[in-house]
Amino acid sequence: MKQPIKHGIACLALACGLVTGLPTYGNAGDRRPAASARAEATGGMMNMQAYFSQGTKPSYQESQGEKGWKLDAAHPGTAALHCDLDDKVLHALPPEQTMRITVRYLDQGYGGFALCYDAQEGEKKGEFVQLHNTGAWIDHTFELYDARMANGLDGADFVVTTRDMDVMGKAPGPVGIASVRVELAEYLSPYLPQVTSGRTGNIFFENEPMRFRIQCTDVTGQHPCQKLTCTVRNERGETVHRQSAIPTEGEAQVVLPALPYGVYELTVEMKGRGCYQKEVADFARSRRADDVNRRFGTNLHFDWVVYDNTAIEQLARLVKDAGYSLVRTSLRWYQMETAKGQFALTRNVLYSNQCLKKLGLKMVGILSQENPLYDTEPYWLENEEKREAYARFCFFMADALKEYTNIFTYPNEFNLTRGGKHNENNYRQNMDIVKAAYPAIKRANPDAFILSSSVSRYDDYYLRGLFSLGLDRYCDAVSVHLYDFIGGPDTYYAGWPWLNVYPNTRLFHDLMRKLAPGKEAWITENGWPTYPGDLTAEEAHQAHFLCTPDEQARWYARSFILNSDTSRIDKFIHYAFVDNEVGYFDRESNFGIIRSHNHRTPFSAKPAFVTVAAFNDIVGNATFVGNTADQDLPEDKRDRFACRFVNDRGEEIACFWQQDDRLLSDPSIHTYTYTSDMPYLEIYDMYGNRKVVENTTGNYTATYTCQPVYIKGVKEVKPW
Repeated sequence: MKQPIKHGIACLALACGLVTGLPTYGNAGDRRPAASARAEATGGMMNMQAYFSQGTKPSYQESQGEKGWKLDAAHPGTAALHCDLDDKVLHALPPEQTMRITVRYLDQGYGGFALCYDAQEGEKKGEFVQLHNTGAWIDHTFELYDARMANGLDGADFVVTTRDMDVMGKAPGPVGIASVRVELAEYLSPYLPQVTSGRTGNIFFENEPMRFRIQCTDVTGQHPCQKLTCTVRNERGETVHRQSAIPTEGEAQVVLPALPYGVYELTVEMKGRGCYQKEVADFARSRRADDVNRRFGTNLHFDWVVYDNTAIEQLARLVKDAGYSLVRTSLRWYQMETAKGQFALTRNVLYSNQCLKKLGLKMVGILSQENPLYDTEPYWLENEEKREAYARFCFFMADALKEYTNIFTYPNEFNLTRGGKHNENNYRQNMDIVKAAYPAIKRANPDAFILSSSVSRYDDYYLRGLFSLGLDRYCDAVSVHLYDFIGGPDTYYAGWPWLNVYPNTRLFHDLMRKLAPGKEAWITENGWPTYPGDLTAEEAHQAHFLCTPDEQARWYARSFILNSDTSRIDKFIHYAFVDNEVGYFDRESNFGIIRSHNHRTPFSAKPAFVTVAAFNDIVGNATFVGNTADQDLPEDKRDRFACRFVNDRGEEIACFWQQDDRLLSDPSIHTYTYTSDMPYLEIYDMYGNRKVVENTTGNYTATYTCQPVYIKGVKEVKPW
């Protein structure tokens, strides 16, 4: 047991006693009696210690006559409650032992907490608990099938945390913890479970069989798994399929039926004599884009050292499967020039370019400006010496990558100062960098396509300032970044004009046609971070300025439809393809349409991935013909949209939707009527699920919803 006096840590609460006696670790087949320990904020006995960081005085939170420790992520010392079991009571659990940890917490605000614990394989980042602001004290029980509890977390056995440990970023508010209870379950958990499909992220495309290999190796050799039960739930939590299997030598093959396109959760329950375990895996069924969409790209941090070659190959393949043609990636100066004058491509940048080239894709390289060798923080490059050093880096990158890509962009969001504040008057320094780097890139690769500025937000004054200094002579295209984190691609805010993605895209395009005819207008960052917990949409908007996965899915679909219009923008690149981490409260960690590398199912699909692949498979490079709904209304009054495309086979495709109910200026129900003389109509939802209607009346009428619908008139119906 950790000694508070020896370590200078005051014991905050000591409690407990064994309910039925101490656990005895004999034969693996023995039925173990339940043991329990308890720590309370109000004090207790000597079988567990709970304490904050060394030297931190505890603070408390009271509500409804109950008292709890106050975990506050705003102050690192009180962000986590460290819990250490008395080694004489529980220590070094055998791998077949099941442990329950019950935390009593105050459900106040929209923050949360997570459990990290000493597991058989080392420190493990556990389950996250979301708060819903009910004001009640609630018990939540963590079921740990692989606990070790041998003081592996700096002397503690487990930690209740509101920040750090790569679990959640930082909770936005304090969390009250009244007590922590520990007990050993009577059932055993002796299995090493694995649920695999052989597909990246368990993403199945179109007609691929949905087959899983389920392994439940018994670590004791005495408790074989006798039955597996598989339950499939859709994104709304509804059970859509259940089946059982009898494993042979700890393994079973499970084939699921062809479910509708979408994302799912597979829960596998493993049962043996006196044994129970559960394993959860994510999977998806999706269309695969036949061709890449030449107008759209995505941002992906291939420069991250966490990605090995296998991960790079998998991500590049998924980018193509989704139908993106461009991948915008940072090329970090400090990674390429680690000693002055010594340049070398990093493994991940070189290999990702090689993979993209094999797939017919191309990287858009962001020539970053950070290098401590030249003291470039915050990357102003305020003198000629630093700008010349940066130009040498740009020359190296353009020359080293000319076999793979010729598209480069810089400076990135230079208008943002420290803290993300917009500076509308630093365009002169911006142009100093452009003028230094542009000729260096062109010397290395005369065919280089140079995309300049990447201005964060549409700012007419800033862009005009750049052009007044001759920007059009130093680039082939100009880009801006437009974000509306909780409103989608077609919203309009009277009071927040910088968030108006829909009108600002066209304003930027029109300004480029006026000031730099012949140069292209690109959007190089636009997207929506999702909230990975179980908040409702309104809770996520109010508490965190993020959206739900379902909202992200329909906004991506609508973004593709709107920005396929060549009169609006020349190229459009979404941010981002894959989550950076799994931080629940970190917006930057959750922009992806693919889950992160350290998600419970690495690189599994969010609903938005399925909608992107569906659009690019159904519509793709079809020509945008025009809008057909509410075109007589000003943009700030428009609440429903209908657009038409024609593909290379001459087939017309109509897409229609309305804005979300909370944004509607007219909440009445509207219908859209599609007219066609084709004998059949194919109707697709935004995930690509198809139904066929025989066209006997010459038209088809459907209700506008916030999820886009695609309609195509065809002469014959193909089986796919």
